[in-house]
Amino acid sequence: MRIIFRAQLPDQSDPTFIVARLLFLLDRAGERFAIQPIFQFPILFAKNVLLYGSYWGEWGITYCIRLTNWPPFNGTGAFNFPAPVAATALLLKVAIVAAVFAIALRRRSLNGRGLIDSVAYAWIIFFLLSPGVCVQYMVWLAPFILVLSSSFYLWLTVSSSIFLFVFYNTIARGFPWFVAISDQRNLTWVPWSLLPWIVLIVGTIALWRKTTETNLALPLFRPRNCAPKTCSLGLLKGPKIQSAVAETS
Repeated sequence: MRIIFRAQLPDQSDPTFIVARLLFLLDRAGERFAIQPIFQFPILFAKNVLLYGSYWGEWGITYCIRLTNWPPFNGTGAFNFPAPVAATALLLKVAIVAAVFAIALRRRSLNGRGLIDSVAYAWIIFFLLSPGVCVQYMVWLAPFILVLSSSFYLWLTVSSSIFLFVFYNTIARGFPWFVAISDQRNLTWVPWSLLPWIVLIVGTIALWRKTTETNLALPLFRPRNCAPKTCSLGLLKGPKIQSAVAETS
């Protein structure tokens, strides 16, 4: 998210400046806490943070790969991956970073609301491509999806709630829920993780279709021959940008 904040913080005249500024300050505060382990424990930081791939085979793309029962990919866990698994997880993480950079670069001229939407798009890409997602992660993207699209948020909340219910009911060994321990031995809940993941795929496609039909400013997903009609909406500022838009319209 730091990539988005650095590239797209709006000016103070924007009505959404306060929200965007708060997100930026929270990001700066988190950055200060992250500096210490980078310099004091660089090897541990690289191994446990930069090389961490979450739990393989329990979410999205990696779960679909595991369903093929191909021996190099047929397993679960968070560490000591075989070479093919480690390479695939690294490729997915690189794709996430590259996509977020592209969002930050191509949407850097939008206003404060555009910043919040950009964070929502970044979270969507993270959840679509991530090698693994734990259930508590589902709250991270929720507020941004709510701002982006209320209907998308509704479907994502319903699907995530079903997934979380099945997960906690499984690790608690059914009702009543007194103690819930995830020990990686009972993974009958994993297929239910596809539910919110599929909703994210369908929601992304719906956003793309809406963008191309209404011709709004979503540069990352907009075809090259589809010019945004955003000058009248106040989304793009500056004579150079407006003249470029006029030439492509």
